[in-house]
Amino acid sequence: MSRLLVLDLATITGWALGPLNTLQPQCGRWELPERDPRDILGARTAALDNTLAAALDVWSDVSVLGMAEPIPGRNQSDVAMLGALTGVVRAECWRRGIRVLVQPESTVRKEMLGRGSGRSAVMKELALMWCESHGITVPDHNAADACVF
Repeated sequence: MSRLLVLDLATITGWALGPLNTLQPQCGRWELPERDPRDILGARTAALDNTLAAALDVWSDVSVLGMAEPIPGRNQSDVAMLGALTGVVRAECWRRGIRVLVQPESTVRKEMLGRGSGRSAVMKELALMWCESHGITVPDHNAADACVF
């Protein structure tokens, strides 16, 4: 049986994993470094690379990986970070023959939550409420976003 892995890429990366036909995925979060004296972009990229590779070694039946389409960041640092993290995911999936699907986050949110955008705190709360209403226990809003996706 093949499974879908969804990532919500950020400093705290939420993940959801399960068969395509399940409403009860496993989920969790990976904490990437918040600071690094040499290069925070390099540190986060390496941490995600190592974490994702180790997870896919265990989850060897993942055939599809989903993630939100990158959106323009507030500043060049945000753009560089999201681009680097997305590149790590795509490279690891390419190596393993895992299909990558991207979808605009606003499209997913509109379909699943009833609205595509709003203040960050409101959208986080909606994702948490959606998971609760579907009986999905999540550690935080990062994992909830992955489950909604």
